[in-house]
Amino acid sequence: MHEETAYSDWLYQPLVMMENIYFNINLNAPDELILQEFKDQLAQARKKHQIKSRKRFFTQKDIEHWCDYGVLPFCDLISWARYAQITIPHRVIADALFKHGDKGEESIRRTTIPLTNTLLSSQTHHQLTLQYRV
Repeated sequence: MHEETAYSDWLYQPLVMMENIYFNINLNAPDELILQEFKDQLAQARKKHQIKSRKRFFTQKDIEHWCDYGVLPFCDLISWARYAQITIPHRVIADALFKHGDKGEESIRRTTIPLTNTLLSSQTHHQLTLQYRV
């Protein structure tokens, strides 16, 4: 796989919207039974749709991490490079994103690209939409 492909495929891929799952609840049943059945059905639905739920909400610290590693400017540069049909070396991207030289091309490879892949995934989109009720 070409190195750029891993973090640029999102440019031409539609977001996959998961369908909602509805449950019928017998309100006469004991809470313990309702809750256990709900947990079981939820686990089955996630397995069927290959959805891994996040263990926690995104926090301000997550957003700051995305900012510290230049995720959105990185997306802009990659989008522009695609449009211009050029390749920008990671060291040039690092120079553009990290003014003070505190991070380099290794940070692009090890952190910015994986964060970008996570941020631009359908799962993250759904999580942020639910979390912030956008």
